[in-house]
Amino acid sequence: MTYNTTRRRPVSRYNGYMAPAFSTMINDLMQTPRSENLQKGQPITIPLANVIKSDDAYTVSLSLPGISKEQIDIIIDQNRLTVKSKTEQSEEQTFRLREFNYNNFQRVFTIPKHVDTEHISAKHEAGILTLSLPIVPDAKPKKIEIQ
Repeated sequence: MTYNTTRRRPVSRYNGYMAPAFSTMINDLMQTPRSENLQKGQPITIPLANVIKSDDAYTVSLSLPGISKEQIDIIIDQNRLTVKSKTEQSEEQTFRLREFNYNNFQRVFTIPKHVDTEHISAKHEAGILTLSLPIVPDAKPKKIEIQ
């Protein structure tokens, strides 16, 4: 008689790949002050972000379902871009299932030195906050013609 000793691992919601989500979570925890991560026993809520670099600008998109533009603060301090939200949540709500909660969050990004911080723009549409960080024209790559 032979026994099968192979154990099956449960498939995570990331299709078995935990490394990218785990590294993102660790990076976000390291960039957010500890006191803000541990407020009143609330779970840590960090919105997901996409950062795209083109020749002219960086585009940062954050997924913020249920957050209005009035509840979002965007702060630039030296080389740090901080996006945060503070909202009031009623204590009388009882959730049977809660998979997202972006009531209080803070997300910090380090801005490269070649970004023109005077011309950063933001728009909020359909639950997505999109920030455009233009690159200083002098910092763009230049092609030199041989004569």
